[in-house]
Amino acid sequence: MLALKHQSFNAKKVTWVALAILAIILPDLALASPSGGGLPWDDPLQTLADSFTGPVAYVVSVLALFASFAGLAFGGEMNDTTRRVFLVALIISGLVFITQLLTSLFGVSGAVI
Repeated sequence: MLALKHQSFNAKKVTWVALAILAIILPDLALASPSGGGLPWDDPLQTLADSFTGPVAYVVSVLALFASFAGLAFGGEMNDTTRRVFLVALIISGLVFITQLLTSLFGVSGAVI
């Protein structure tokens, strides 16, 4: 019985050594390959990201900033939903504006929002 226990230990050891050698010799089978064609939605998402960071987005964000400030300042009495819509527009346009401003002034590019 002792001999069988010792033999199974050697078999486990040989198996692990063989797997380690295979992992060293053939690493391409285990690693992801960067040479793939890409996913089908990569190009549309890149186009959308370029749209949010281009010069048109900058002008639209400035106009939206002024419109939402004016809506909040001169809107008079408005319900909670309308006020929240103005605040969301103000925040989104402010983020796009600040992203464009930092990129043009300092060359800093951050996350695309």
